[in-house]
Amino acid sequence: DIARVFLSPPDNKTIPAMNALIAAAAVFVMVILFPSESILRKGIDTWFPPKLLASIQPSWRTWNWDDLGGMMTFMGKPDFYDSRVDIFEHNGILQDYLTAMYGRDVFTILDKYRIDHALLMDNMPLSYILSHTAGWHVVAREGTGDSAFVLFAKDNSTNTSISAAHPILSSSHSDSAAQPKN
Repeated sequence: DIARVFLSPPDNKTIPAMNALIAAAAVFVMVILFPSESILRKGIDTWFPPKLLASIQPSWRTWNWDDLGGMMTFMGKPDFYDSRVDIFEHNGILQDYLTAMYGRDVFTILDKYRIDHALLMDNMPLSYILSHTAGWHVVAREGTGDSAFVLFAKDNSTNTSISAAHPILSSSHSDSAAQPKN
């Protein structure tokens, strides 16, 4: 009978039967292989810091880790940068982002874009720099270990220019190729 189904010429009875069989198999595969919404939500909450993302206000100028940018945009939150690298390269934003994320000219770049908040992974160089800088403080933390995130806020009354905060990080100590374009 199976050979007749696959090898016989199609007729008005076999075509609908095969379509139904294929559709049933596709539905079965989707039910078995694709995770439920609750499993997807749990995965998203593991990868992203949902409470910190929800706390971001529209008026903030938030510097963020690029992996968070897409989710911030999806949630309608203001973000500085996301993983669409090509659109940020032309205006020098990519270079500025990479320069600051690696700990060079941090405060010059943050001041250039008037950044007043930063949402980063806790183990990043920029997180270390901000946590040890007068004029910046930790607002909240979320997660643990390698998936710990920290939200920083800049104090309005404190000068965090490069010379006042970290002379070691001044532009004279970094190579000229990594300098942001004006």
